[in-house]
Amino acid sequence: MTDYVDTVADLVIRVVSPDKNIMVRIHHGLEMDFSFRDNAYDNYHADSLGRQIEGLGTLMWTGYDRAHSRVYRESMEGNGARFVPTTDPDRIKFGELRQNITADAESPNGWIRLGAKGMMRWRARVHEVVPDQVDEDRFTRELADAFRAVIRANRVKLDKLRAAYPDRLDRVEL
Repeated sequence: MTDYVDTVADLVIRVVSPDKNIMVRIHHGLEMDFSFRDNAYDNYHADSLGRQIEGLGTLMWTGYDRAHSRVYRESMEGNGARFVPTTDPDRIKFGELRQNITADAESPNGWIRLGAKGMMRWRARVHEVVPDQVDEDRFTRELADAFRAVIRANRVKLDKLRAAYPDRLDRVEL
């Protein structure tokens, strides 16, 4: 399992928003570097920015989860094990409950509110003053903080679920 943990720590995931104007690089666990294409940030309104962030959240988590799953399967196969999906009813129930965890958070200055269900269905609300009164650098820092806050909120709930299902089959997470 050490190979898995080391490989996960070295993963770099790059994701682009649905409109191709927002990029994020996820590295060293959950460090996130957001950037916008030239002049793209200045052309957003709060609502359209929120919609792109929602799509970006789904794409980020999909990329993150796929990368972790691939590394996990490869580490299992490298150790002679074979990855077989579970048929155990308790483990299946755990997976279903995990997909229904909801987590909500706000950026430090309250400019961005994010929520996620199962980390796959994202909601985003960007305060109306943001594109006009908050510069791009400050916004990207707030956005990273908001995403990390949702992930932390999700993990708190996930830890409680894991305690209720101690025999579940679940990947190691950072």
